[in-house]
Amino acid sequence: MGRTSFGLLSPASMKTVYHILDARKAHHVPHKISMFNRMESPGYRQIFILTGMGRERGDSYAKALSDVSPRQLMCSSFGILLFLKMSMNVFACDVLFLSHSANIRLVSLFSILTAPLRRCAIKWICWGPGIEYKPGFLGWLGALVKRASYNSFDQIVCLIAPDAEMLTRRLRVTANVSVIPYLFDPCDHAVSASTKPNLRDGKTNILIGNSASAANEHIALFDLLSKFRNENIRVITFLNYSNKDRQYVARVVRRGDQLFKDHFLYYLNLVSRRDYYSVMRFIDMTILPQLKQAGGAAIYQTVKQRGIVVLNEAGRNKAWMSSLGIKTLSLGDLERATSLSEVMGMIPEHVREESTLRLNRVLDNRKLARQWKSVLLT
Repeated sequence: MGRTSFGLLSPASMKTVYHILDARKAHHVPHKISMFNRMESPGYRQIFILTGMGRERGDSYAKALSDVSPRQLMCSSFGILLFLKMSMNVFACDVLFLSHSANIRLVSLFSILTAPLRRCAIKWICWGPGIEYKPGFLGWLGALVKRASYNSFDQIVCLIAPDAEMLTRRLRVTANVSVIPYLFDPCDHAVSASTKPNLRDGKTNILIGNSASAANEHIALFDLLSKFRNENIRVITFLNYSNKDRQYVARVVRRGDQLFKDHFLYYLNLVSRRDYYSVMRFIDMTILPQLKQAGGAAIYQTVKQRGIVVLNEAGRNKAWMSSLGIKTLSLGDLERATSLSEVMGMIPEHVREESTLRLNRVLDNRKLARQWKSVLLT
C-alpha cells in the first residue's frame, strides 16, 4: 500500500525522527506507525522503536504493516537499545525522539539529565498518564519532579485540551504544550463480513467501556442497564486488553450473561482494526465511566455516526467534548432515566447532527497532518 503525500513544504536537510512506542499495546501501535508513515515528506525519515518486546514481535509488526519497511522498525526488549540510541544522538541537532507515552520515565530522566548539553530534540505525546497531581507531601514532591522533567522537553503534545490544562495549571509546566488529536483512523467506515452476530437486526447496540480495565466499571454499568433489558437492547464490550486479572474478566462475562443472556456480546481475543470498526459502526450508545482520558476512538466513532455518548460528569473526556460544543450525557442521566427511549431522546437528532459536524471539523485529517508534520519538522 502506497503512502499518502499531503503536499506540504519541508526543509531541504534530512531529519531523523525516532518514534518511541510500547509494542505491548498491539491494539494501538500498528495504527500509529501506519498513520505517521503515511505522512511522507522529503524533509525527514522515520524510525519506529518498539519497546517492551523482542525481535519476534517486531517481525510480526513488520508483516502486519505492508507499507512500512522492516528497516524502519527497531525492537528494544528492556529499553536498553532506546537508551543507547538516545545517548549516541545526544549531540545530533537533526534528530528528534518522539515518545508516544512509552518509556516516559526513562525518556524524561534522559531529557532532564542531558538538557544543558543535548542538541537532539525530545518531545512527548501525552496520552493522559503522568499528569495527575496527588495531595500531600509526596504528591507535592512528585509534582516538582514531574514539572522539572516535563519542562526539559522541547514540546508536549496532548490529545485533548483538559490534559494540557492539567499540565499547565496544576503542574505548572511552562514547556511548549499544544493539543493535537491523532489522525482519525482511515478504517472508520470499513466493514468486515466476518462480524457476528448481525448487528443490523434492529436492536439498540450499547457499548460498555473500551477495554477489560476495571476502570470501565462493567458490572456496575450492567446492573444499571438491566432496567432496560426488555427494550430490545444488545450490550457489547471489548475484554481483550488492558487487564491481566482473568478473575475480573470472568466475573464480567458471568454477570453479563446472567442479565442479558443472548443479548450480551463480548470479545476476549484481540480483533483487527477492521473487525473493531465493523462492530463500532453499529453502536448506538457508548458508555465510558472513566475520569481520565480513555476510549477516544470509541467516542469519536459514536459521535460521527450520530450515536449517544455517556461519560463521567467529572471526567476529562466529558470536559473535552463540552469544550468542542459536542453534547454528551452523564452517568446521572442514565441513572435517572426510566426507559431507553427516554435516554435516546435526551439528545435530539438535530443536535447529534451538529455534534457530528463539529467533530468532523476538529478531526480534519489534512489539518491534523499539517500540525503533526510541524511537530516532526520543528
